[in-house]
Amino acid sequence: MTSCAKTTRRRRDSSAPKRPFVVMVFVDAPGVAFAVAMRARTSETSGTSGTSGGVASVVVDDEWTRARDDDDDDARRVRDDFDDAVDDDGVMIRAATIRAVKCAKTGRVGEAREIAFGDAFERRAARDELSFAAMALRAEIPYRVNDPVGSLDALCALHARCASRARDATTSEEARARWRRRRNASARAVARRYLMGNRPRAALVWLDALARDEPDEPEHVSAAGRAHLMMGDLEGARLCFEAAETLARASGGEKFKETLARVMCDKGDLLLMSGKFPEAKATFAEALATNDTDATVKINAAVAAVYAGDLDASRALLENGLVGAARANRNSTEFDIVSPSAVRNLNSIYELTARTPAESKHSMNVFVKSIAPEDFDVSCMAT
Repeated sequence: MTSCAKTTRRRRDSSAPKRPFVVMVFVDAPGVAFAVAMRARTSETSGTSGTSGGVASVVVDDEWTRARDDDDDDARRVRDDFDDAVDDDGVMIRAATIRAVKCAKTGRVGEAREIAFGDAFERRAARDELSFAAMALRAEIPYRVNDPVGSLDALCALHARCASRARDATTSEEARARWRRRRNASARAVARRYLMGNRPRAALVWLDALARDEPDEPEHVSAAGRAHLMMGDLEGARLCFEAAETLARASGGEKFKETLARVMCDKGDLLLMSGKFPEAKATFAEALATNDTDATVKINAAVAAVYAGDLDASRALLENGLVGAARANRNSTEFDIVSPSAVRNLNSIYELTARTPAESKHSMNVFVKSIAPEDFDVSCMAT
């Protein structure tokens, strides 16, 4: 089997949620290609897969987006530590931040930008009085309007501010602990950005610091494994994923299954890249048994099934995934399977298994067009 590390990144409309997929294509024979989807997960981490690509998934600790919407919009409120300000201006900024977060999460980035960079926010920023939530939002928005450098700079500045507050001996231990959580959330976001920008060595610097601060957190070790995998260091990736799996199985708690599923996804990616297809298929099956809505797992499990010789299982995974996506929220990880890599793979499988490949591909393509977002790359449907 020959492989070409063909990496594609397509700019999406700035108002649409980004789906950070890197596609690698493995070619077995002319005209039959199977794409492996690798999401640049880092700790998607912090206890949240969150929405795919939206504000809540970039500064991955969702403590700064924990707003509760009651039936009456005027009853909207947030946790007590959402914003330290208590004056009238602070209350207004708090409400505006919630409004901007909601806009960004629903793809209305222009509206979110107008709010977060409006005069009221700029005045408080000049006095260094913005809340963590507002600063995180202002770090995310530039990325959503194709300014990744400005966004990364803002995230690093946010991390520095959180680190300074976490060391402030004049505040209570509770306050310092809160800022330590926020510092680590910012660090995870920076590491994720580096992974998404194909800069795994830079990501490892941040992940190493996180692992030292939170040695029992399997997500940091697993993210480091992804960085090693991106660098082609399969042995380093293997060691990281094995350590992460050990930590995940020992962790327990409410999020045990969710954490283990993510780690098993990473281990499955390694086995797939290493050509150990039966083992990869079994590993992805374990991950899917825990979380059957993750599109990346389904796509890669389908690829592993193909190379393990089980075309029917591969076809079923992709078809069922697309059918499930039609019922899913467009911001969910389940909907992410509506992707060029899944369509290309299914088209290739139809070439190998269907009695009338052209009819099967046409039916699938029509269905995908009916549920895909407007900016979907229809070139993957070419037959």
